[in-house]
Amino acid sequence: MTAADVDAFEETVIEGPLRSETVDVQKQARVAEEVVVGKEAVQRTERVSDTVRKEEVFVDEDAVVDTSRIDPSSEGSSPTV
Repeated sequence: MTAADVDAFEETVIEGPLRSETVDVQKQARVAEEVVVGKEAVQRTERVSDTVRKEEVFVDEDAVVDTSRIDPSSEGSSPTV
């Protein structure tokens, strides 16, 4: 056995850098195009015709109200029927 053969079987430490990879995903806003938005005041006249309904309310101030049917917790609302 030669000295080179003896050195081949000696315990040695081999150091090597250990590397890892990571993914770095980022979102970045960028201007694709520009849009100009504005408004313009316009006046127009239209003639509209249709049937219009209206309702009239008649209040009978001489009517007798049964207060026993009014819920005190619903203040300001109409009596329950």
